[in-house]
Amino acid sequence: MTLTDEQIRERDGNRCARCGGSKGGLHIHHRWMRSAGENESACNRVTLCAYCHNFVHAHPSISIDEGWLCGRYGDPAEVEVSHAMWPTWPVLLEDGGGITPVIDDD
Repeated sequence: MTLTDEQIRERDGNRCARCGGSKGGLHIHHRWMRSAGENESACNRVTLCAYCHNFVHAHPSISIDEGWLCGRYGDPAEVEVSHAMWPTWPVLLEDGGGITPVIDDD
């Protein structure tokens, strides 16, 4: 299912999913980079402020660890994200626009 940019922003609380702030200057970031192939699914797109968007691309190792980049062969539906709206657990972004917390029962 392809969501509009507005629906992606709404899913992310109209805030940056990485820092939780910055209501203005929001970008839709592709976690699986467009240079690796076209993927407009909701699980691949996330809202970032301009600062965090620049940070993600300037620091790919950290961004892969935090789930903001999936790497060339990562599946965005299976890569956990450290989303600011759910600080207790990492989450999986769903193709339908939902978010599933990944709770470790250990």
